Amino acid sequence: MLKFVLFLLLLLPGLVKAQNGVPHTLYQQFNGPYDYTIIGNTHNVGDNWSSPPPPFVMLTNSSATLSLNTNQTIEGAYLIWAGMGDGIGTTVTLNGTLITPDYINYLNASIFPLSFSYPFFSAVKDITSYVQNYGNGNYQISNFNLS
Repeated sequence: MLKFVLFLLLLLPGLVKAQNGVPHTLYQQFNGPYDYTIIGNTHNVGDNWSSPPPPFVMLTNSSATLSLNTNQTIEGAYLIWAGMGDGIGTTVTLNGTLITPDYINYLNASIFPLSFSYPFFSAVKDITSYVQNYGNGNYQISNFNLS
């Protein structure tokens, strides 16, 4: 039987590259032979790196579909989302359920070659029991606060 750790990733623009080092700590350790699956989507309507770049428009919801085989067991599932700002008070909705992060990582990053900085955050929620009960299907993330 295959064991899986599932990561649901949602990245808002600008967070794929961090110029400063951000310390990472071990959230949970899985020992032994594990495979993993990552599903996710973006809230961008277009590719930020295209030329010319698209208009800056963000969606407040997106979805991804989980499709595991019957012989695969979910050992851990984490919802990870990120954006600009300090992340304090950030919540999202997963399939109609309000999600409050277990922890928030914060970085006030200097943007090279510009001479100012932007605050960025990433939020993490352990949703293992939710995904074990819900199983395969569509996972809809909504209610991103884009202000």
